[in-house]
Parts: sequence; C-alpha cells; structure tokens
Amino acid sequence: MAVKTKPKVKLGEINKLSVLLELALIDLARFMRMKNHKIEMNAVWLHVDDNCEPVSDSNPCEACLAGAVMYMELACPPQSNPEPQDYDEAISSRLLALNMLRMGAVQQAANNLGIKTKVRDRYIPKMGSYNPKEKEEWKKCMWRDWRKAMRKLLRELKGAGE
Repeated sequence: MAVKTKPKVKLGEINKLSVLLELALIDLARFMRMKNHKIEMNAVWLHVDDNCEPVSDSNPCEACLAGAVMYMELACPPQSNPEPQDYDEAISSRLLALNMLRMGAVQQAANNLGIKTKVRDRYIPKMGSYNPKEKEEWKKCMWRDWRKAMRKLLRELKGAGE
C-alpha cells in the first residue's frame, strides 16, 4: 500500500479543515503502524500508562487523532502527557479543531480556526481503542466505520474548498 505524502505546511499555519484533517489521518495511520502504539479515541490526547517506563507491549503509547499529530508533527514524547493548551494559540486551536472533527462537530472545528464553513455537523461512529493486531471483529468493524466516515468528511470538505 502506498503511503500518502503529507501536505507541505506547518501545523500552526493550516487554515483549511480539509488540509488539517488530511494531515491528521495520515499521521494517525503512520502512528498506528508503529510498534507498541495504538489508537485510543477515549485517551487524554497522547499518553502511556507508566510515565517512568519506555513504550512496550505492556506500556503502549496511546493517542487520539490530535494526539497522533502531537506525536508525529510536534515530536511530543508521550511520557509528558501533553494537552493542546501546552502549545501556542496557533497550534492549540488546530489540535482542538481535530478533536471536534473526530466527533463530527465540523462547525465547532471551524470556530476553533476562526473560519466559516458550509459543511454541516454529522454523526461519526464512536471509536474507542484500536490496535492493528486486534483479534476482535467488532473492534475492526468499529475502526473501519470510523475511518470510512472520516474519509467521507474529508472528501466533502475538499469538495467545498474548505
């Protein structure tokens, strides 16, 4: 499978929801493929359970959509338990916008960036935790449904020029 290239912009300079979401989805896919890393949409951004231990099978690095961006774009160590408010306003507002987008709150995401959007809020299937080595079929289905909904949202944002 070919890896998509990331947009050539700095996170704090992104002013389009489509560019922000595309960057985040690429970062999330890369994060998920890393050893001992898993998606946890109920997580507090980016963390490990034991801050004194290295990332391992028993102490995986967990991240939500914005947390994956913190890890991949901002090189934030998970042991620091970062939050968007730890960054300047330009970065923080984009991380908070991603948090809204992952739940389908498009209008609130646009408000975080200080822009207007014609794209309406929508239902996004709930996504909990997911690891690519997952054996439980219901978790695989949950991940596929969430990813499909996010890709559809991305297409709509691009189509609206947003």
